[in-house]
Amino acid sequence: MPFRSFWYYSSKQKGSMSIKYVLPALTGKGYGNLDIGKGDLASVKYLEATFHNGKDKEKVYKDLLVYCGQDTEGMVWIVDALQKIGDVN
Repeated sequence: MPFRSFWYYSSKQKGSMSIKYVLPALTGKGYGNLDIGKGDLASVKYLEATFHNGKDKEKVYKDLLVYCGQDTEGMVWIVDALQKIGDVN
């Protein structure tokens, strides 16, 4: 809501309201260091590992957990950053 309503906007978001752009804009943290760092790749890797006997199945599952964890923790980091911005007196 704060991003779609433009209550917060940074040019670092490059016009996007996606967590992939909002997270680095607000926190400096991102997905570039992850082996799986994009949703479309995550979907493909999951399907390959689960239904098509993809290679490195255990690594893929581990990487997916890290990616999903980054999304989840990233939301916490975003809320924390917004709260800090809102606490400015």
